[in-house]
Amino acid sequence: MYIEKVKDSFGDGFEWDVTVSDGVHRLLCFADEELKPDDKIELTCFFAEKLRKSKRKKFLIRKENFYYGYKLRAKAIDVKKGEFEVYGFRFILDKYLPENMKDGDFLKFICIRMDCTKNG
Repeated sequence: MYIEKVKDSFGDGFEWDVTVSDGVHRLLCFADEELKPDDKIELTCFFAEKLRKSKRKKFLIRKENFYYGYKLRAKAIDVKKGEFEVYGFRFILDKYLPENMKDGDFLKFICIRMDCTKNG
């Protein structure tokens, strides 16, 4: 995953829209620091809603009707750390998971905002 585009949201130098790509799919993310295309990054999903374990073992990224929002179906990589993957994107989920979740399970949920930060 890599930064494809960075835009100063309001022209004030405090918030940025960051388009992150895996080469095929894109996610519009929020950043509170200016990022450069060659920065190493990490993603964190904040304000997730409607979390439920999915029997369907297929990735999903669908844009919702709010600015940074997406409906996601992601695979649990490390449940203890809250680490998930959807296509070529790895991210941390900031919510408590259903009790019966284990590594390799799929979770369907609404991500209100995906944050992009420098890693390292």
